[in-house]
Amino acid sequence: MMAEHRYTIGDLVRVRVRAGMQSVDVGRFSAGINDNQFSGIHEIMGLLPELLNGEPQYQIRSCTDQADHIVPESQLIAPPSPPKLDR
Repeated sequence: MMAEHRYTIGDLVRVRVRAGMQSVDVGRFSAGINDNQFSGIHEIMGLLPELLNGEPQYQIRSCTDQADHIVPESQLIAPPSPPKLDR
């Protein structure tokens, strides 16, 4: 049974970068995290099967350079919401 994903296709997210993580090319995708690849906003493109530890994975696409990556849910955070304007 597939774990429940927190995000859905089309959601915008940021990637939480941890020091010392490496990027690994997997075909046209990249798995892993580094500061340069993951700055900015990304769009959820696909919901992937969970890792062995039960954590959901996602295919994300950079809104800047259109590069696709595969990341676990623990590396994703929702971007800050714009401030609400008083009218």
